[in-house]
Amino acid sequence: MAATYKNWQLGADFDPYENLILNYIYDEWTITDPPKPDTMQEYDPDDVNKVIFKVGFPSGNRAYQITALRLYTRKTQNLALNKNWLFEVAIKINIKCKRLARPDAEEDAPTGIPIQLWNMEEEVERILGQYQPNDIVGAFTLEFNQNEREYFADDNFMKSDWSSNTIAILQVEKMSTV
Repeated sequence: MAATYKNWQLGADFDPYENLILNYIYDEWTITDPPKPDTMQEYDPDDVNKVIFKVGFPSGNRAYQITALRLYTRKTQNLALNKNWLFEVAIKINIKCKRLARPDAEEDAPTGIPIQLWNMEEEVERILGQYQPNDIVGAFTLEFNQNEREYFADDNFMKSDWSSNTIAILQVEKMSTV
């Protein structure tokens, strides 16, 4: 008989972990350059200056995006006689910034990277770093693991699309139903 694992704190019908993390980041977002929309699902094609939060891959037409995809889920620790297990869920948070104007040495970071990318990276790291157990119901921990910029062979300071990936590790308890 195969085992099925369920997060007993979340019940049968719950959002995917990517949604839970994006909701948490959206709720804790405090920076104003770039600002977040009034609601997480708000999409105004005429206002490209707000951050879009969504599960999945980044879309090519938005200036500021935070997207999330699950990388893996694995059992890490037996908590109680093969009934309760601690699971680790790795989520890739992509932070994307499209330069809206030509590079400006006065406004951009010393490397020519738009300051909004720096702001978004630091904000995501701050939010993950302040996480307290069960801020997301059923999630014991949510930790910043690493951030990595995406660079390509033909990149230079004049490019318009910049992005980085932050890996967040979520720990949840699941119960075996066998």
